[in-house]
Amino acid sequence: MKTFLKLFLLPLLLFLYLLPVAAQEWSTEQKEVVKFLNDYTKVSMKGDMDEVMSYFHADFISREYANTMSEPLDRDGVQMAMEAGYQNYKILEFEVQPLIIQIHGDLAIAYTNFKETLRDTNGVDNKLSGPWTATLVKQDKGWIFLSWTWLYAEN
Repeated sequence: MKTFLKLFLLPLLLFLYLLPVAAQEWSTEQKEVVKFLNDYTKVSMKGDMDEVMSYFHADFISREYANTMSEPLDRDGVQMAMEAGYQNYKILEFEVQPLIIQIHGDLAIAYTNFKETLRDTNGVDNKLSGPWTATLVKQDKGWIFLSWTWLYAEN
């Protein structure tokens, strides 16, 4: 009986638990958030800082959890970090996989996984991936990042 539980019943229960997330149909607002995230990844790959920063709210805050000693960065700190990043890396790939998107009026929370490939100035590719959670606020022109947290692992 224990073998049956381990080999059949537990995987079946896990599958049934995850099925609603995998089979989720996005609402119109959720689709807007998914489009926003995909548009942002494309803009990021181009490296135009003015266009990239247009996706960020003036009160934006970020926290990266790979370095437990890191301090949250405000919008200006993120811009400085990105500018330095664009000088040292070219983004070859940047994709997000939305898992759950919650809409609460003019706020959205997007739980995603990301993967990114960066090429440094020596031609070495660095592959990163991990969870990325973004909070967005809806303004006149559409969704915009209010905050995000992320954790990456080098692959």
